[in-house]
Amino acid sequence: MPETKDAATVAVSGVQFRGAPGILEGPQSGAHSITAKKILVVDDEPMVRDMCRRLLDRMGHNTASADCGREGIRAYLEALDAGAPFDIVILDLTLPDIGGTEVLGTMRRISTNAKFILSTGYSNLSEDYSSLGFDAVLEKPFRMDMLNALISGLG
Repeated sequence: MPETKDAATVAVSGVQFRGAPGILEGPQSGAHSITAKKILVVDDEPMVRDMCRRLLDRMGHNTASADCGREGIRAYLEALDAGAPFDIVILDLTLPDIGGTEVLGTMRRISTNAKFILSTGYSNLSEDYSSLGFDAVLEKPFRMDMLNALISGLG
């Protein structure tokens, strides 16, 4: 079952992400300047998945996460069936069960309304993300301001 939390249940501490000092410390400029979105994070690395959720929760978004492609697809379907589809899916390219591009294709066949962000540590994919079917790319490691700007740009 995918993990789900609302912003009120997340205790944000001074956790650092890949050596980026101060990533969660203090208020961020513009952190709450966008409309709250429902966002699914699909990543097999617990540290990346949890940090991304903490950042998104801190920005006021409603988040859920999955640690593999099948769980991500299940969460996507369940949200759609419940009448509360995801606005954005942040998707890792390399997952243990199904590749990220296959997960993306399956989700787009289910519903074309969500925006898809490729989350990758491969800098060579930063320019090719649209040819893979993604709407945007987020290079790891990332900071809260980068994530906020990207989500704001997706509308």
